[in-house]
Amino acid sequence: MRNNRVSKVNIHINSNSGTNIIPVDYVAKAILPLTMQNDLTEVNIVHHRNNPHEFFLGRLLYLLGYPEYEFTDTEPEIKNRTEVFYYKTVGKIITDYFCMPEYHFDTSLLMQRTPGLEQPNIMAHLDGIVDFARQNLFKDICVQENEGKILEKFVR
Repeated sequence: MRNNRVSKVNIHINSNSGTNIIPVDYVAKAILPLTMQNDLTEVNIVHHRNNPHEFFLGRLLYLLGYPEYEFTDTEPEIKNRTEVFYYKTVGKIITDYFCMPEYHFDTSLLMQRTPGLEQPNIMAHLDGIVDFARQNLFKDICVQENEGKILEKFVR
């Protein structure tokens, strides 16, 4: 009989670093006034603070129903089957990102040039974002339901 139990995954991260995630609607709200300012040559549209990997990734894993993990300072040398799968797939893409040194962005120019633009609290909305994605099977429903129609709105 086959054992379908998923083993615990040791996930290699820099516990001092974090994820800088901002929603696309925030980016869009920032881009509009910034494009009207001819003296700007470059501005980074980022959040002023990172979401700690341990909290962000831990909450995400919990919400997705995967409680069997531990964050580690190194990638395991001897891996169980689940870890082999993780490090050959998702881990191959995100481990370097999760292990980057701590970095904070200077958002003073962004805030100065976009008065009234409130930076979103990603962690306060993470549960709702994940719930929405799960309900829609992680598909981009706008693109699927309105193929081509979204682009038409912007071309006009």
